[in-house]
Amino acid sequence: MLRANIDNDMYKVKDWNEKYFIYKREEQLEGISYQEEPFGYSVLVKTHFSALSMAFGFKGEYHYKIYRDGALELNLSMKGFQYSDFCAGISSENRC
Repeated sequence: MLRANIDNDMYKVKDWNEKYFIYKREEQLEGISYQEEPFGYSVLVKTHFSALSMAFGFKGEYHYKIYRDGALELNLSMKGFQYSDFCAGISSENRC
């Protein structure tokens, strides 16, 4: 959850680090499944990734293919999410 620095950071970095703890991120395991395939094994690992104090993050899926010759293939996908629809009913004039 790192991002590029911008000029406004001189005013907000302290808050992001000391008030919102954006740098304290965690990935939690949600599930693992596997099955035997003609080529070897297919493994799916599902995770939840977010900063500890934020109401948004990513759902991750790690798709592994483990071949009988020992080769490994990984396909990673992440989809953003938010816990709250706090701003859903607010008009553009009264921004959240």
